[in-house]
Amino acid sequence: MKHPSEHWSHAQAVLYQQQPLAWVVKYLFNVRDDGSPATWRGRSVEKGVDTYLFSGDAQNGLAAAQQEYDNLSGGLADDKALAERSNVPDIYKQAIVALQGRGTPLFRQRRHEIKLPGLDLPILAFTDYEYESVGLDLKTTLRMPSSPSANHVAQMALYSYATDKEFSLVYVTPKKHATYTVTEQMAVPALQRLHRTFLSMQNMLQMIETPEQAAHLFGADFEHYAWSPEMMLKLDEIYKS
Repeated sequence: MKHPSEHWSHAQAVLYQQQPLAWVVKYLFNVRDDGSPATWRGRSVEKGVDTYLFSGDAQNGLAAAQQEYDNLSGGLADDKALAERSNVPDIYKQAIVALQGRGTPLFRQRRHEIKLPGLDLPILAFTDYEYESVGLDLKTTLRMPSSPSANHVAQMALYSYATDKEFSLVYVTPKKHATYTVTEQMAVPALQRLHRTFLSMQNMLQMIETPEQAAHLFGADFEHYAWSPEMMLKLDEIYKS
């Protein structure tokens, strides 16, 4: 069968690696959700940072971040949502410190359609911040990693391939920040592994005729964060049909 979308994405590859059945439900059956408080936190901080970088006003950036969280959460006030909302100001402030002195980027959320050998579809990617010769990607988290995650390195490798620029990961928590540059020595093998994942996804689709067939190929860990209530409901429908 053909992929219902016109593009692959790094997010698809990560989900397929971790929870292939969740990838089937989300992308082949087109089940979307409103995201999670952690997702809202990340997008809100990025909104605030964007406002700051292009206006130079830190207070306006903070206000934009908080407003974005409220917009995304729809006013949800359970414990998780409120906890993540309270994290936004401190993470935003750390992000501002981490990016000081870098100037205004040339591009923000620049769209790229990346073609890799053997893939029928391009990979759609949006880079966070691009400068003349380097790029940055902002990651919000509650615990600072001692090294960048393999999935994030692969994502930066994809960006470097598309732009011919060296990318760095900027991790920010409520209390600290750290920047890890993804060198060519890190990027090359990471991109090779990511490429193989896309080829595996494509090969799987070529072996089936319907999304329902794909849904019966994989098991899943339903406690994984990827499984939203909407996706669980859809999977129940599939199994009952």
